Formats: sequence, C-alpha cells, structure tokens
Amino acid sequence: MNTRLLIVDDHASTREVIRRFLTMPGVTFMECASGEEAIACAPEFKPNWVTMDIKLPGLNGFESTRAIKQAHPPARVLIVSAYNEPQFHELARASGAVGFILKENILALRMMLEGELKNMKHSSSALVGSEQPAQ
Repeated sequence: MNTRLLIVDDHASTREVIRRFLTMPGVTFMECASGEEAIACAPEFKPNWVTMDIKLPGLNGFESTRAIKQAHPPARVLIVSAYNEPQFHELARASGAVGFILKENILALRMMLEGELKNMKHSSSALVGSEQPAQ
C-alpha cells in the first residue's frame, strides 16, 4: 500500500527539494503550485499527507488546508514554512493542520513519513496474518 503525498508550494525548486528529500519506496507524489490546484486534485489523488506552504498565490496555505480537509477529511496536512511566527502555528491548528515544520527542518518531515510507512507495513502484515483460509 502506497502513501500518497501532495506537495503544495508556489516555487518549483522548493517542491523539487521536498520531493527529492522524501522520495522513498512506497511514496507516490503529486505537486501543486497553488492552493486552488491542490483543492481540485485532492479528491481524486486522495493524499495521506499534504505539505502546505503558507504564502501561495490566491488562497493562502491556511485557507487551502481547510478546503482540502473538507474535500478529503483523511488527509493529514503539515504546514511547511520558512516563517516561524507564533500566529502561524495557531492558524495552522485552527485550519486543521496536524503540524507545523520549518523548511530548514525538513528532516523532521522525512522521519515522520518513515514512521508512517513502518506503521502501514506492520498493520497490513498483521491483517494478512489474521486472515482465515477459505473453506
């Protein structure tokens, strides 16, 4: 089972850095340059995780997070920003984001995703092991 990660940032170079840093077996990526694009893609792509920049053209990252959570409630949105302002942390929580990570600390994001993949692997192998043979 793959983990689907939606990367939302208006800078292609930042999206590329995040994608390269998080590339690992079992992860499928989609990239969006705006909140509106991400909102349109989320229902079909069904991301497990979303990395969301704050400053985007059109809707900002907080507005986009709210809309993605409405369109696809299971998505776990992480605000990934260069701005470490206390009001941004509060806005992230209020918008439904599960966390706030500074772009300079992208290692924390990789560790979180690796933990997610391990948990998915263990839960799917536990399910396989509990199946009963057909009679």
